[in-house]
Amino acid sequence: MNDNIIILCRHGERIDRTNHRNEQRANKDDPELTQRGNDLAKNIGKKIATKFKSYIDKNDIKLYSSPFTRTLETALSMRNEMQKIITNKDRQELLIVRELGEWNLYKIDIYPTILYYLNGKKQKETKLYEDIILNKTNQSIKYDIKYIDNGEVKYPEKREEADKRYINFLQKILNEIKGTTGNLVILVSHGEFVSACCRYLCSLIKKQIEKNIKIKDIKNLWPDFLNIITGDNQKYCNSFCFKFDKNGNVSFYDTILPDENI
Repeated sequence: MNDNIIILCRHGERIDRTNHRNEQRANKDDPELTQRGNDLAKNIGKKIATKFKSYIDKNDIKLYSSPFTRTLETALSMRNEMQKIITNKDRQELLIVRELGEWNLYKIDIYPTILYYLNGKKQKETKLYEDIILNKTNQSIKYDIKYIDNGEVKYPEKREEADKRYINFLQKILNEIKGTTGNLVILVSHGEFVSACCRYLCSLIKKQIEKNIKIKDIKNLWPDFLNIITGDNQKYCNSFCFKFDKNGNVSFYDTILPDENI
């Protein structure tokens, strides 16, 4: 474990894009997961915990989630499944981070009720969030609310502004773990976040190679998919893993996919 692992994970299947959309309990801008979506999250959590058990058993899991219902449900289902495998059960955190929220195309703030609930305020949809929190968590989880600190949120938000927000947060994480090893960081967010950060990390890899290894053909050092990834062309709960050494050098490590039969 002479390096760190960062995993970028898209949320599970959202109910508003299925035949079960009429069963949606949250507001239309903040849909929850389907049962299949929760099953996908459990499956990917099991795979991550199995693959990186040596990291998790030695250090804290640094688990971050967007505040939207579908991402929070995904992170909680992942975490609860990971708890069945790992031995280091008491040192985990789930940090709900506003910067990881989806690209805002609306003219109003659509950040969900969960932020108000965790700040002790009651809103009309609080019951849904109480169900999610009480049914899927226990007292060992610490909730630490962080807000966007790179300027006010714009409504609507341009895509390049959202991408900058995502990458700025990723850079904060990279700076925090630089000089250390053995960390496993999982960022559960939306398709746009995953695509922006994958492209950014691949650009760093390319710069490193061009600087240190004088070769022309570098495209085979990571999957072509990472170069063309978008918010909508990736499957639910796809997880892209990158390695970082203590000096901050990055390399692509692996893609973890849920089982096809779910």
